[in-house]
Amino acid sequence: MLDGENAWEYYPDGGEAFLTAVYSKVANSKDFRWTTISEYLARNPPRHALRRIFPGSWINGDFDIWIGSNEENRAWEALRDTRSALVSAQDRLSEKVRQEAWEHIYIAEGSDWFWWYGDDFTTALQGEFDRLFRAHLAAVFELINAPVPAWLVKPIRKGRELAASKPVSLISPTLDGRSTSYYEWAGAGHFDTRSADGAMAREAPLVSAIAFGADHYRWYLRIDWSRPLAPDDRSDLQLVCVFPNRPDTQIIIGPFSKETREIPVRIVEHGTEVPITPRAVFRDVVECAVPFLLLGAAPGTRVEFVLSVRQGDNEIERWPRDGVLAFDVPTDTFELEHWTV
Repeated sequence: MLDGENAWEYYPDGGEAFLTAVYSKVANSKDFRWTTISEYLARNPPRHALRRIFPGSWINGDFDIWIGSNEENRAWEALRDTRSALVSAQDRLSEKVRQEAWEHIYIAEGSDWFWWYGDDFTTALQGEFDRLFRAHLAAVFELINAPVPAWLVKPIRKGRELAASKPVSLISPTLDGRSTSYYEWAGAGHFDTRSADGAMAREAPLVSAIAFGADHYRWYLRIDWSRPLAPDDRSDLQLVCVFPNRPDTQIIIGPFSKETREIPVRIVEHGTEVPITPRAVFRDVVECAVPFLLLGAAPGTRVEFVLSVRQGDNEIERWPRDGVLAFDVPTDTFELEHWTV
């Protein structure tokens, strides 16, 4: 008997051709008959009852591989809280939405997610497993029309340090949607999406870089593209800034269009749009300014954010994939504290 998936990673096609051949031969053999557990029990009713099933596993007879470490416990707590939210909301959901939400829960209840949390085992794909696990739980909150909690935005698995720099000086760029001068954004924080994916080959992302900085009154955000935006790219395109420390607040930039350079920006809090709106401009890049007053961020406050790139209702990219981008709202002594020669 082969143990789960362990053998198939050594086959060129993941074992698909081999398994197809084996099952085909068994299905066509006169020596075997396919059945299910329920069909077998219908023909052979049980004669004894098990009074007790010993809880444990095939590894040391306990659950230590799947629970007990800080990461594993956080993952179980996230699953528990998400499941509870669905149970509380399911009576007001349609049958289709309810089934879809429970499907995400059932997937997240698979033991393999927890196998990779903690220090017992390691893989180059730990970050991907963590992101997918949290994505299934986040989908439940989206389906029940509830804000995705901050604890689902931050990675559970401790990953490698982000390839992002922090702001080192105050900036006041001209919002014209052009890469006018290097010095406009020289003091900003920078995140290169192309260096954040490691060695794994992926399709080139739509967003190539994110720059972020501030003066004493506004937060500035710049988005660079990996290629000119085609009409299909712009269709229903929106950039959504999610704040893990304030999960009920979002900044939505878009939708984009060919007719105008100014892009609408909405600040949404608890599902309600804040009446005062900042502005964003798009030509070669997207440049946006948001007053700190609208964010409710006082000097010295740490702001953490994630950029979600969405086409319609679908998230097509998220930056960073794991973790957050962060900066501190400048205080009066910011320039003295970051003084350089």
